[in-house]
Amino acid sequence: GATTLQLAADPVALAFDKTGLSAKPGPVTIEFDNPAAVPHNVAIDQEGQILAESQTVSDGKTSVTTDLQPGAYEFICTVPGHAEAGMRGSLTVE
Repeated sequence: GATTLQLAADPVALAFDKTGLSAKPGPVTIEFDNPAAVPHNVAIDQEGQILAESQTVSDGKTSVTTDLQPGAYEFICTVPGHAEAGMRGSLTVE
């Protein structure tokens, strides 16, 4: 079955509201809410390779969906400097 996860950007800091997510193998959707005027997105990364990436939005919502096998992934914001500032977290698929 498909998994849908909720994730939001912090309204004032370069951070997500969660640092860890978990899903079952198969189609995984991250529904992303960015209440800030600062542009953000969410991408699913495995070992430095972007597997899927949402649109970049300011004060809006977007989502990203991809098929995932069991394993360890990261979710990151790919806006330059944001992941390095802390907009990242772990995504466990099992």
